[in-house]
Order: sequence, then structure tokens, then C-alpha cells
Amino acid sequence: MEEFSRSILCRHKGILVCLVGICLLPGCANEEKNAASSAPLPLAVQDAPAKCPFLYRDEVFPISFEMACGYRKEVSFENPSSPPSTIKRRVVFRGEGGDEIVMDVWENPSHMDLREWLDRYGSVARFRSEPIKEVKAMITGKTLGIREVAMSQRSPRKDYIIVGDRYLVVRLMFVDLDKKASQTAYENAIRTLSIGEVGQ
Repeated sequence: MEEFSRSILCRHKGILVCLVGICLLPGCANEEKNAASSAPLPLAVQDAPAKCPFLYRDEVFPISFEMACGYRKEVSFENPSSPPSTIKRRVVFRGEGGDEIVMDVWENPSHMDLREWLDRYGSVARFRSEPIKEVKAMITGKTLGIREVAMSQRSPRKDYIIVGDRYLVVRLMFVDLDKKASQTAYENAIRTLSIGEVGQ
């Protein structure tokens, strides 16, 4: 046994140090290497895009849009078993310039068109109480939507669109936290927003 394993016990200032000379147990030599390779990467590394702007594809719903660099993604909450009036998923992109781009998703199990959906659930999806002026084609020339701006003294300015089809309703919102952030990334996200068919 001595030719396979040697231990040297050293006492230095009250600390016992054990040095194992040779270890022939199966997998021992690769234990540290495997542990390091299986450790989760920091969020900053996991979320780093290969190029800018990068195409964000949601992990749950068939939604995608381009995002600029400098935004950190955070899944705020998910409510998969909630009623239709409740947001199913919220993803927040926090920018370095004092802004947030927020994506909220509702499911549309009754397959209402957007005007019907807004008549029923607009009070929870909108930040304004006056009647909707117009519902029009907004993304890819076929998906109906509205665009509104909400401002108050007690909360940041919100510029948002609500678009949807007979399966999903999406609110993409720009929140100006410091009252001077650029909307360039948000406008590009709107321009490139795509909602695919559920189940594909």
C-alpha cells in the first residue's frame, strides 16, 4: 500500500496539512477537472451575445426581436397556470443608460382578436384609461397592435406597444428610469419583433 499512496503530515503553526502523494482511485485524477467543467457560468458570461445587435429568442413562447448590447436579461416571473388576464411571463432587459425594455406575454385561450382582447383585458394591459383610438397592423404588416405612451409624476414614462394574434398577446415596453435614456434599442426591438405560431 505504501508504494501506491504516500502521506506526509506536516504541522506548521498549529495547522495540519495532509498531502497525498499518489491516488489511483477511479476518476480521482479527473475529479477536479470535471467539477470545474460542470460548474455554472456567471450570468455575465452566459448572456454575452456573440455579436451586436443579437437576436433574442424567447425560451417559452415563439417570440423574437433584436436587442442591442449592454442589456442584461432577467426573467422577472412566470405564471403558467394563471387565468387569461394575468401575465404569463415577464422578461426585463436592463440597460446601462438608465432604461428597461420589458416583454410581457399573455396567452389568448379564447382566440379573440386583439380588439376583443383589449375590450376585455385592456384595463390590466394598458396604463391609460381613455378609449383606444386605433388598432392597426404593426409588425410584419399583419399582426394587429396599438402604441401608447403613459406619463405621470409618480412613475417613469412608459412607451409601449401591445400586439397579438389569436394565440398570444405581447406587450413590449420602454421604461425611462432616468428621464433621458435613448429609445434606439427599443425602436429596433419593435421593428424586428416577430410572433410565431404556438406549437411550432
